[in-house]
Amino acid sequence: MKFLKFLLPLAMVAVGSAGLRASAGDANTDEPGAFSTVHESRDSDELFVRDYIKSKRTGSIADKATNLNLSGEIRAEWDYGHAKTRGIKQRGAQTRKLFPNSVLPSLSKKAYRALTFPAKAAYRATKANTKAPYGVNEFSVEADLLLDYVADRSWGTIKLQFDNPAGIQEVDRKTYTNDAKAIMYGSGKMGNVALRKAYMGHNIWEQNLARFDIEMGRRRFYDVFDSRIQFYSLFDGLLLRFSNSFDGITDFAIKAAAFVVDSTVKHYGYVGEVDFLNLGDSGLDFKYSIIDWEFHHKNRFGRRHPLGTRFVNSQFTLAYTITPDSPQFKTQFYGAYLVNHAADKTKWTHHKRDNQAFYVGATVGRVVKQGDWAADLCYQWVQAQAISERDVHGIARDNPRNISFYDRRSQGYANYQGWKFDAFYALTDNWTLNGSFEQVRQQSHAIGGHHESHMLCLTSIFAF
Repeated sequence: MKFLKFLLPLAMVAVGSAGLRASAGDANTDEPGAFSTVHESRDSDELFVRDYIKSKRTGSIADKATNLNLSGEIRAEWDYGHAKTRGIKQRGAQTRKLFPNSVLPSLSKKAYRALTFPAKAAYRATKANTKAPYGVNEFSVEADLLLDYVADRSWGTIKLQFDNPAGIQEVDRKTYTNDAKAIMYGSGKMGNVALRKAYMGHNIWEQNLARFDIEMGRRRFYDVFDSRIQFYSLFDGLLLRFSNSFDGITDFAIKAAAFVVDSTVKHYGYVGEVDFLNLGDSGLDFKYSIIDWEFHHKNRFGRRHPLGTRFVNSQFTLAYTITPDSPQFKTQFYGAYLVNHAADKTKWTHHKRDNQAFYVGATVGRVVKQGDWAADLCYQWVQAQAISERDVHGIARDNPRNISFYDRRSQGYANYQGWKFDAFYALTDNWTLNGSFEQVRQQSHAIGGHHESHMLCLTSIFAF
């Protein structure tokens, strides 16, 4: 295990960098050799890397066309939801008054007039920073661009995600400038851009149906590991994957990875998964995964072995697929059980280990071309300590203010049970409609009190 602690940083240095020479200049000057970050030093100092990258820009798009794939999608989405925790609505106009959305009580006109001018300015400046309420209706527009480049035995993928709330452009409120209540405000934004994927891979060894690959970079865990209730977090790290097929027995794969959690305090995590697919040509799949988030040292704020990191999760997954003559009626029944081995009995869970979760569901159909359809129904049951609140991937509790479970037991994302129905239909080969409805309530009333929420989501997707 001590070796694994150093595996990720060493691999990232070996694979991702040709070398780094430190700058001797002062970071606060404009003199040559002065850099404010290590990355600026690297970008300026790696002559061999710059020459190598420049050489790749000389080829035309036509020359690269056989290796380069460009795809993307455009989405327009409407979400309609209600949530109530401990009898308090979490969505709607009244949420502007909820702490920490609003940090100051409203003053009466008489009390406001009694303030001195500097106090009035400070009060208005603070009130101007009060966020807008969390809407019952949310509209968004999204565009995703995906670039795949496949060479002889290597590949690289980049995905940029532009996901912005819809509406006329939002303005920043400024005291005595545009913070009057009579202004027509808007909810639209244009600047939400995310590096959704950026990773590279290489086939180290291949013989017949067996192969061994290495990949490094960014994506989400659920792009690699299978779960309906976990693996939502960013996976920035190194992945090793071995696969083989044994005719009439199983298709086998094993994945192992190390990833960055918080590099400022040398917090790294480890995850692995073993897959046995189509056992005995029966359509039965079995998967086992384990992920280790624990950090026994001090975090960036000096807390040793913090509660939010006490997660070592095992998940056992079974799926049975029925493949009829028509792919439109392909059916899969699935289920999984999860347990957090690192959970402790703490005051947050009334000195109990609420560390288990499961889900069951069924999927019918498959969408490939015009007229295809698919539907999925899934039930999920997740206890409060089963999954890290940073990694909950399932239906989850509706928590629009993103309040941590360790600040308030009534918040967070785990401690829920609920179901979701998802339907998908292809209007054309490129244009599809997706509709879903989910309903959630608390798993344990003793932890955080009563919670209930439901959400209707309609999405139009054009993919190319």
